[in-house]
Amino acid sequence: MVTDRRSQPPQRRRRRPAGRDVHVHVEPETDGPRFQALANNVRVHPGSEQMRCVKPMSLGSARRLGQGQRTGERRMTGLLSAAGLAKLHDLMAAHVAERIPGLVTLVAGDGEVHVDVIGRPSFTDAKPLARDAIFRIASLTKPITAATTMSLVDAGVLSLDQPVDDLLPELADRRVLRSMDAELADTVPARRSITVEDLLSLRMGFGSVMAPPGTYPIQRAEAELGLQSIGGPPWPPVALDTDQWIAALGTLPLLDQPGERWLYNTGAQVLGVLLARVAQKDLDAVMRERIFEPLRMTDTGFTVPGDKLSRLTTFYMPNTETGELSVLDDPIDSWWSNPTRFADASGWLTSTIDDY
Repeated sequence: MVTDRRSQPPQRRRRRPAGRDVHVHVEPETDGPRFQALANNVRVHPGSEQMRCVKPMSLGSARRLGQGQRTGERRMTGLLSAAGLAKLHDLMAAHVAERIPGLVTLVAGDGEVHVDVIGRPSFTDAKPLARDAIFRIASLTKPITAATTMSLVDAGVLSLDQPVDDLLPELADRRVLRSMDAELADTVPARRSITVEDLLSLRMGFGSVMAPPGTYPIQRAEAELGLQSIGGPPWPPVALDTDQWIAALGTLPLLDQPGERWLYNTGAQVLGVLLARVAQKDLDAVMRERIFEPLRMTDTGFTVPGDKLSRLTTFYMPNTETGELSVLDDPIDSWWSNPTRFADASGWLTSTIDDY
């Protein structure tokens, strides 16, 4: 029996729970384990403290948000709860009082914007932290790397299923470790090439090893090469240039077959090399052309110019044993004051709350 759907009564859509889609972004003064930068879409339900992930805001809302940020406008029409914002402020202020010198929060929903600047640029600086303070955004670099890649996919320059062998011959004809604890020569052939999608999804077969440094032969070999890819943060700057870095990576076997397992970090670094090669420009220039200039992200980049160094915050790192903070990078002689030989697409960008 064939039924004409047009003759059926319309089905009622399930109503979504009452709530408000908001975007929360926090940029802290330290990249310690107790407090990381946040970039989450959450749904806040009236009368509760629960939050859950939802889809990102629309392009139109993002544009309205950007306009409000650039002019410093604060539009509050009731979508954002004054009580909720006050509680967020109190929580963040307590964190500053107990742990870090300062931070900036931004809450936005459907064009409404609320920015809160708390604390100071450093423990030794008496002046208040400014809204246009520049932060080292660490792994928040990765979404920008992905967006740059997808812009080239949209333009037809790259395709997701494209093997990277032609652009990155250093990664052609991969070998794969027989096991994580295997010696570097104990390998099997890769069943296929690494693709652009493998890099985007961090499934290229190489990435962070969740074990103490030096536990496995592959960790020791990677550390000796100075790749700074599978066992720690992206700082200090990698000593190798882009071609040297990818060539060194190509001497190591993969940890897993391409496409089989998610492994953090390295895929984003390799994407940075791929983007520079396909565009025949350095990575900063590619991102500036594809992302920063169209979106007017005027304070985002791999290097902080001299006339903006006064806005760069002091970077602290906690002691792994005591938790005490000490200065890792000071604006006066910052690693970010000069171009690095290797633009790390996994974690080297700096930015501001309004740019991001």
